[in-house]
Amino acid sequence: MTPSPFSALGPAPIDPIFAIAAEAKAAGAAAIDATVGMILDEAGKPLVLPCVRQAAAALAEGDFAYPPLLGLPAFRSCVTQLIFGDRSGAIASIAATGGTGAVALNLKLLKLLGITEVILPVPSWPNHRRLLTGLGFSVQEVSYLQEGRPTLRSLQEKLASMRSPCGVLLQGGGHNPTGVDFSPEQWKELSQLLGATQHVVLLDLAYQGLARGVEEDAGPARLFVESGAPLLVAWSASKNHSIYGLRTGLACVIADDPAMHQNLERHFMILAREMHSAAPVPGQSIVALVQERHGDAWRREIAEVRTHIDRKRRLLQEAFPSFAVALAGRGLYALLPLSSAQVDALKRQNIFLGQDGRVNIAGIPDARMDEFVTRARSITASLPR
Repeated sequence: MTPSPFSALGPAPIDPIFAIAAEAKAAGAAAIDATVGMILDEAGKPLVLPCVRQAAAALAEGDFAYPPLLGLPAFRSCVTQLIFGDRSGAIASIAATGGTGAVALNLKLLKLLGITEVILPVPSWPNHRRLLTGLGFSVQEVSYLQEGRPTLRSLQEKLASMRSPCGVLLQGGGHNPTGVDFSPEQWKELSQLLGATQHVVLLDLAYQGLARGVEEDAGPARLFVESGAPLLVAWSASKNHSIYGLRTGLACVIADDPAMHQNLERHFMILAREMHSAAPVPGQSIVALVQERHGDAWRREIAEVRTHIDRKRRLLQEAFPSFAVALAGRGLYALLPLSSAQVDALKRQNIFLGQDGRVNIAGIPDARMDEFVTRARSITASLPR
């Protein structure tokens, strides 16, 4: 038999987050899985907001026709309103396959501009680098933390050294993996700096409503609009509408000029056609129904989730005073200062974190918080970094 040409492929890299999540699943009910970024209920199942369940039930009589290439107009309209408020009419947008698909579409559009370099503040979500290098960008990493606290210095120095326009990939509220965001004052300073350049901001807004609040988490995007900085936003409904598996997101770009607006959306359509043609409809329909019919309920429910996560974060801060800086952020994540050996030891205790120490605080059930604290204390005390 002739050997298959696929046998020549080398070993594929393993996604570090999903690989550890698979280990947690194999460990069964004894495991505390704080890896993949989902908000879990007290049974350890993905939390579904009540208003989202209501909206999903209303879709039972729908059809399965092809959607417009740009996505459902009602979805695009309500999401751009969430992000940009009164400026939402000046936004070219397209529905995407989750936040990841939105980032990919924005990067493909950036590539059409002839930009070859992207500045990436680190630590960052591991998939950011994979998406960038997969599209051929040169990645310029800069640290955005100094002793665990956000700083603009390295980013400012890197921007000053760039000889041609580049992309700058930033995260909105609820930074992944650290939970540590720039302050409102730092965002304002950065928006004014970039507004005076031709560098293009790529804002990854994956957790709107889960860090400081719906309006507060949209603040960076609105500051960049005010400053006139070229801006692309990737937005995700996975966490804030609890529809992870429906792969629902939005890619959008500032476009005040009507002709430019139309041209950008045409480019978005061609880019999407080359990838997946059109994004799935069910999640778009749910988001549109939630915002149109249950908007107030959604804001209340997302505030309750945010408060619940904040309370868990405070419990960890009290339990681990030496981790105070690492736990000072907001949203789902924190990057604990643990060694690889400590993380491995925690696995043997059926506590699963990212290998870099990333913990999804929203993935620890209340009923097992004491267990998490006791085992983690034991490991950090017996096995120093």
